Amino acid sequence: PSQRASGGEAAAFGAGGGAELMRSGDVMAKHAIQMQEQANVSAAKDMFLEATIESGDIEAKYRSLSGKAAADGYAAYVQQLKELRERYSSQATNPEVRKMFDQDFSRRTAFSIVAGARFAATQNKKHNVDSNNSAIDVATRDISLYPEDNTRFTYNTDLAVRSADAVSREAGLDGNQAKLRREN
Repeated sequence: PSQRASGGEAAAFGAGGGAELMRSGDVMAKHAIQMQEQANVSAAKDMFLEATIESGDIEAKYRSLSGKAAADGYAAYVQQLKELRERYSSQATNPEVRKMFDQDFSRRTAFSIVAGARFAATQNKKHNVDSNNSAIDVATRDISLYPEDNTRFTYNTDLAVRSADAVSREAGLDGNQAKLRREN
């Protein structure tokens, strides 16, 4: 059986001195917890800054792509950001640092992913417009090279109209606006 001094733990240290010693221990424990919290915050911020620098490099590399390459590269971009977050998260010195890092970096990653999606959509649209404008140019040149060939004329005119309509759709024009654009 365990023994306890009558009057509780404070009395075990002598009259009056025990309570003071316990208060001193409480203060020291609180101070140690506070120091650990500060160390955790500092470690999480350091990780966040390092990961943000790498994330910026990934984003810059992705944004250097254009057209179809950017649209096609979006999935790889997202995967790189996820892997970066997981790598840094797994390097956290303790669960509290991991939690703080994940909260901040997950938010930053989400913003990067949304911005990347917008960029991919814009670049995909640019690619579609460029492709259709090229088709219009080729059709127009083919018509001018073979003005007497009615089959080519019909085919190329149809191609140019379909391509012009596609460009109009990419520009957000409805059918009537597209027709007016073609006629002008």
